[in-house]
Amino acid sequence: GHCRHGRSENPRHVAVELRSLGCGVGETRSRFIRLSGGNSMAALILTLILSFVIAGLLWFTLGSRIALAEDSSENDLANLVLYALGALPVSFVVVFFGIGG
Repeated sequence: GHCRHGRSENPRHVAVELRSLGCGVGETRSRFIRLSGGNSMAALILTLILSFVIAGLLWFTLGSRIALAEDSSENDLANLVLYALGALPVSFVVVFFGIGG
């Protein structure tokens, strides 16, 4: 069917009207926005925090396995950052599919 565009100013009314006409506006919204309830900044911060918690646990259990810098404290920090980057996809999945539903 064809979608007609109404003059309603309220986006919810437009979305309901278009969905009733078969346009599927609600189905085309991204999963990211739906799961976070529009509060994507909180979900992003939670993802970053979880990533650094996982990285800290990995660094605590594995130590600095990769030699990235000459100084030992710089190497520890570099390993922690590398572990955090590696844990980022895992924490993303946990936040958006585990907690989000």
